Amino acid sequence: MSLFILDKEDSNPKLGDTLHIRLRQLKDADGQPYNLLGASKIYATIKDSLSDPDVSADAQIDSVTNPGQFVLTYANSGDMDAIFSSTDTVSLVAGTLYYIDVRAIWNTGEVVSLMHDTIVFDKPVTLSTS
Repeated sequence: MSLFILDKEDSNPKLGDTLHIRLRQLKDADGQPYNLLGASKIYATIKDSLSDPDVSADAQIDSVTNPGQFVLTYANSGDMDAIFSSTDTVSLVAGTLYYIDVRAIWNTGEVVSLMHDTIVFDKPVTLSTS
């Protein structure tokens, strides 16, 4: 599953913009759609180093602490959106290679990686704030 950024004309989102990750038709090893309603928690994490612990993530949201940032429309078909707000992305560094993943923890305790990829943020073109 590669990263798809909703409503972005170029592949690199801008610092301080909302990063809307759309994941569709997520399937298990048997080719069956994941029923994401069975997940006790879903994480979306951005790090600049794979060896960093989660507490050192550059940005992380989860479906329990940040329920409004996860849209599980048609979740029983393996469809979801994870939304990093502009506040989540503003402190990231332009031009840095970041690792991003979305992971679900099921009520059974099973942990499943739903997607992973890399992402680079650009500086906004207009830097004026007032």
